[in-house]
Amino acid sequence: MREEKISWRGLDEETRKKLVARCVSEVTGQYGNTIMESSSRNAYLARRVERITDRTVWALAEQLKKGDSSLRASRWSSRRRIIWKP
Repeated sequence: MREEKISWRGLDEETRKKLVARCVSEVTGQYGNTIMESSSRNAYLARRVERITDRTVWALAEQLKKGDSSLRASRWSSRRRIIWKP
């Protein structure tokens, strides 16, 4: 979102879905294209992860639209944390 200069408050549904699909595709691609598509179960799991991620991003964006908080991602030990900053 930072690279494309999209704010959480300005995130529309179409853009959100595209970003989520791209991110999930990149992550599942890291496992190798054949692993996530090797069975119906794995393909289902990939679709489920995408739906859950989309719902999470939607909830975060809606909370930010209604409040005064800002969201900042920071790196800590190779993990990403989401920090609410009033």
